[in-house]
Amino acid sequence: MTEATSLYDWIAPTSMFTLMFGMGLSLSLADFRRVLLRPRGTLLGTMLQLVVMPLLGLALVFAFSLDPWLAAGLMTVAALPGGLLSNMVCHIGRADTALSITLTSLSTAVAIFTLPVWIHLGFKFAGAGAGDIELPIFSTAMELALLTLFPVGLGMWARELYPDWAKGEKFITRVSAVVLLFALVINSQSNPTPSSDDFALSLWPTVLLMAAALVLSGSLSRWLRMSWQETTTITIELCVKNSVLGLFVAVQSLDSLQASVPIMVFGSLQVPVSIGPVALYNLLLRKRDPGYG
Repeated sequence: MTEATSLYDWIAPTSMFTLMFGMGLSLSLADFRRVLLRPRGTLLGTMLQLVVMPLLGLALVFAFSLDPWLAAGLMTVAALPGGLLSNMVCHIGRADTALSITLTSLSTAVAIFTLPVWIHLGFKFAGAGAGDIELPIFSTAMELALLTLFPVGLGMWARELYPDWAKGEKFITRVSAVVLLFALVINSQSNPTPSSDDFALSLWPTVLLMAAALVLSGSLSRWLRMSWQETTTITIELCVKNSVLGLFVAVQSLDSLQASVPIMVFGSLQVPVSIGPVALYNLLLRKRDPGYG
């Protein structure tokens, strides 16, 4: 184990924990009660994340006749839940953080069981036998829940006991976000480089999957008359996936560097693409929501 890897092993989870704690300082039980009283956003976001996006992934696997392992990688991307990064983007972008955390937690719990099914179907549509694939991601999902729900709850509890702590929320979340991103960049230096052919074959299916996420989340949310804040949140959840979990599934569970290529492509697109909806919401659409200001 290198010194950089050792540092990453404790800096990354620590910065994630403090980031989510900071988010908790900005939330109250009233925020989550509002989500429960308006469940359409939770239901729509979860359905898009866990059913509609994987179905689109299958269509792209078939349309582009992807190799079996690239198909498995694309299906992993399509069926992945959101993650800590989507929560961070929603929070910094002034979207609905409570809805984002709810969608991330719910879809992560369900994805434990749905990911293997969609990957098997991806192999089948690619013309290869799925075989017996075991995805030991339960412990990873539990770790994600602990790094999401526990520190957020702790932050909310701290806000109730010490209301003045909420004033430091922006400082905590921004510093934690910078440290986390720095740790991820440093850690990425040790990742192997995929082949250029696999990258080329994965590019357009992945780009189209991202485009579908943008169009479907925006159009369906507005068709159901959700607020612009909810619409932006659902869009971010579909476009900013838990790529770290995806890479774990590809490299560790499937033991395939080739399967990780679509995940790497999607991961490189998700933050730049999410800037668009966030900017549009804050510059133009936010003021159109009821109760603005």
